[in-house]
Amino acid sequence: REGGGQEGGEEDECEGEEDDDTTEALEDAVGSIENPPTGYEFVDEVPVLDTEEDLKKLIGREVMHAWATEDIFGWFQGRITHYGCSQRDLNNTPTANMVIQYKKAVTKNKKLDGRVASTITADRYGKSEWWVLLKPFKEQ
Repeated sequence: REGGGQEGGEEDECEGEEDDDTTEALEDAVGSIENPPTGYEFVDEVPVLDTEEDLKKLIGREVMHAWATEDIFGWFQGRITHYGCSQRDLNNTPTANMVIQYKKAVTKNKKLDGRVASTITADRYGKSEWWVLLKPFKEQ
């Protein structure tokens, strides 16, 4: 599913994920995410992602993304850095359309540190799916 890529001369340390997009498989593997990271809340409504313009609006946004590989397992916070992927990324992850930047200091996983070509679509959105947007928590 998600695969490593190269951007700005940095080599990603991330390896590919299994290709299984079903909610049931994710529930069985990782499970749904219950709580957002400190200082954030989930965006429950599915974003409109019908056009390239819609996808580009996600650039700079924080997300939680599910991972289910041998070395990377669970939900991890990252930031969407840009729309579009290199041919190398697409060879590894043909459905990829966005790049997510992960930082080891945030993920607490040395294997998830760098930019990763990712598939960001509305049908994969939700706390029991593969990704969910975060927004800074604001007290009422």
